[in-house]
Parts: sequence; C-alpha cells; structure tokens
Amino acid sequence: MEKFGKFVLMLILILISVFVQGLVFMYMWNWFIISLGIVSINFFQAIGIMITIRLINSIDTTDENRKDFNTRCIEIFSKSCAYLIIWGIGAIIVLFI
Repeated sequence: MEKFGKFVLMLILILISVFVQGLVFMYMWNWFIISLGIVSINFFQAIGIMITIRLINSIDTTDENRKDFNTRCIEIFSKSCAYLIIWGIGAIIVLFI
C-alpha cells in the first residue's frame, strides 16, 4: 500500500508540475515572443512544446534511476516553484514594456 501511495503522490506532483510549467511557458511566450512576429500559443501547445523540450534534454537518465523518492519529490516541487518565480519576474518585466 505504501508503494501505491508514493506512486499516486508522484503522479499528482508530476501533473501539477506539467500544469505550472505549461502555464508559465504559455504566458512567457505570449508576452515576449509575440513581439517578434510569431503567433501566440495556447495552454496545450505550450505543454506540447515543454514535453518536446524535456524529451530532447533527457537523453542521459543514469542519475535519475539512483535517486530516492523524497529527492525526486523535492526536485519536482522546486522546479514548479522556480517556474512560478520566473512567471512573476516576467509579469514585472511586462509592466515596463
């Protein structure tokens, strides 16, 4: 039962992380990249781009298999918090544009 609970917690954290990263990427794209003449993207397109980038960047996963559950949870949570901070900084920059 403990393994199932860890699985569910990891799944929830990953879904929250994907949501936050897609949302932040969409807003950052629509705030800054549109001014270059490129079309805007929606939330699902942003998630697709983020997943594609993650697939390209995650070629070597030897260290990922050695990490324990708590370390992975902390990494997922900290990445989501970092994206929210980036989103806030982007929002401040947009105020001055």
